[in-house]
Amino acid sequence: MKVMLLFAGVLSALIGIAHSVLGEKLVLGPLFERGDVPKLLGSTSFARHTLRFTWHLTTVLLLGIGAVRAVLARGRTLDIAPAMVLEIAPAPSVRAKP
Repeated sequence: MKVMLLFAGVLSALIGIAHSVLGEKLVLGPLFERGDVPKLLGSTSFARHTLRFTWHLTTVLLLGIGAVRAVLARGRTLDIAPAMVLEIAPAPSVRAKP
């Protein structure tokens, strides 16, 4: 087992949890209490939900990165490389002409 990689995974997960909890208390809560959230698509509710969604999306991303690092620390491989190549490689008809 790769201890440093496992440590990095646990640390990523802890940072994600701290990001969520502290962000809700110290950033989003005071921002929403001020009452001057701009209107998006006609309502402040949409702006609040968008801000909260994007804030916690970062948390989910950190938890996912931590999980991947923990799996890799155990010596397992993730067979995602072929799928990534298929998604990244452009189709021949989409290539720019020289």
